[in-house]
Amino acid sequence: MTSNQDISCVGRACTGCAACSDACPVDSISMVPDAEGFVYPSINGASCLACGKCLRVCPAVNRCTLRPISNMYAAFSNDHQLRNESSSGGVFSTCARYVVDHGGIVVGAAVDSTGHVHHRLITNSNEISFLQKSKYVQSDCQGIYCQIEKCLKSGRRVLFSGCPCQVAGLISYLGKAYDNLITMDLICHGVPSPRVWEDHVESITGGKPAQSITFRRKDVSARTTFSVDINAPGLRYKGRDEFDDPYMALFVTGSANRESCYTCKYASSERVGDVTIGDCASSNCYPKFYPWVQLSSISLNTEKARNFWSEVESLFTFVPIDYQREIQLNAQLSHPVVRPGLRDNVYRRIHETGIASVAADVTPSRTIKKKLKRLVKYLVPNVVRGRLIKLKAIVHDR
Repeated sequence: MTSNQDISCVGRACTGCAACSDACPVDSISMVPDAEGFVYPSINGASCLACGKCLRVCPAVNRCTLRPISNMYAAFSNDHQLRNESSSGGVFSTCARYVVDHGGIVVGAAVDSTGHVHHRLITNSNEISFLQKSKYVQSDCQGIYCQIEKCLKSGRRVLFSGCPCQVAGLISYLGKAYDNLITMDLICHGVPSPRVWEDHVESITGGKPAQSITFRRKDVSARTTFSVDINAPGLRYKGRDEFDDPYMALFVTGSANRESCYTCKYASSERVGDVTIGDCASSNCYPKFYPWVQLSSISLNTEKARNFWSEVESLFTFVPIDYQREIQLNAQLSHPVVRPGLRDNVYRRIHETGIASVAADVTPSRTIKKKLKRLVKYLVPNVVRGRLIKLKAIVHDR
């Protein structure tokens, strides 16, 4: 076999979805971290059958069907607890509970006590908390597609949530459409290295198993805050904002993403999943619609998605929004994150000088305006500010 007949020819276009690893009939492919900590397929030449199946299921080589966004909603869950325990409006968790309560299976990203993020299956509503909230690092999908296929063949409904490249990986792996599969792709901004993230967690916890790890926080001062918060025995690590933690600073600036993220074909208004969800970037354009609540945006991209929505819509409060405005304001609905010059040497520098030193180069100064804005958030609770915004909109009939 020549290199252009197996997965090794994909190179840096690889998204790390692991479809090739699951598809290999003799388990000759493993996902191995490179020098930066991103996983890439590695072939065991001794057992490889040279069948080429790995390349045939690779979504980086074989383009999946993409569908243009044509309508969107801003929404939040009517379940107050589920919503408060979610990063945005609780759309995924509410849909997940509906699916498992009706005998289905839900698959999404979970984080363990070391910070390792991996996809897992859940079958009851008590497990939803494992999959709730955003994880700003690439999830390990090895082995998950095989499990999903078995569930689908048994006739059970499956809701799969992941980055668009992971949704594409699942679709490519399956090789056929399943009426009982609902795919939910996330509006993704790119992912830094899993190894750097896990090393960062260990540096904070000292190797102790964390009791909780989150990347987003909701409190009385803000609808949502990008912040790494870690609780471990004798430790409570809590960031003030996205730039208070070096890993989060690299994430929000896109300074250390996987190389394929900078050329991502899924960062567009054409989507691979049945449903697309994310933070509603245009929420401020609808000041009469619960401005104190963090809203999710929802795009129903297929007839299957629209049928599913008809089943669950009573569980949400929602309003139609201008999808073209949402695409304009949510950058990764139109283009990938721009690759910065810093990316050339970012992982070498992290290795040599540490993540904090590198993050300092991309962290903006806290201006007086930003400090005052932060002070107002602490002094005036979010719900009060939101109701004042709504009142102003009503008075001015906006």
